Amino acid sequence: MPVGPAETDQAALLASLALFPAHWDLVLAACPGSKALVERLCRAHTRLRMCLSDQGRGAQMNQAVAQSESHWLWFVHMDTQLSAAHIEQVCQQLESPCPRLYCFPLAFAGDGPTAMPLNTLGANLRTRWLGVPFGDQGFLLQRPDFIRAGQYSEQAPYGEDHLLVWQLRCIEVPVHAFTVPLLTSARRYRQQGWWALTLMYQYRWLKQALPWVLKRVRQRLGSM
Repeated sequence: MPVGPAETDQAALLASLALFPAHWDLVLAACPGSKALVERLCRAHTRLRMCLSDQGRGAQMNQAVAQSESHWLWFVHMDTQLSAAHIEQVCQQLESPCPRLYCFPLAFAGDGPTAMPLNTLGANLRTRWLGVPFGDQGFLLQRPDFIRAGQYSEQAPYGEDHLLVWQLRCIEVPVHAFTVPLLTSARRYRQQGWWALTLMYQYRWLKQALPWVLKRVRQRLGSM
């Protein structure tokens, strides 16, 4: 779970602690700007442990993986609201040997603009039809597939989760969506404006996706 320097909402994390199986390794991936917050959380809740890395969500999550021995990796955002149903669906897959990137359908909490159902619909159609989920959908995958794909980009200024999806697709790791929607905060849309943030996200993911689409086309043509 990456924790950025601007993170203030800990309610979702604290509410979910009792849901996790006792043997799971719960790692908060901190950067210099969030170190003090994560240290306080780990002192107050002994199930949590801190991993410190350079600034940047990609670097934080890669370092957390490097410091964990877990075979399965589940990347969850701090403002994601988990339930027992999510944990159950994850646990059902932990014996699967199949290389897959698992994710959840997306839903937004009621802390954003009234137009958020459109974002929910768009995200879930993109996942179902194009096989391109984003990180707030809770990526679950096996460590060997994560390493083989090249891990999270630490150079990308944004969209490291989106890039990981394409990296996995290029090594033939398919996307599989669970059935229980994962609820995440929509407060950024309220703070920055629905139109501005929605258009920015659409522009960014299309700009990032185009080179990977062309790469996949070349791969397919080369294998014919």
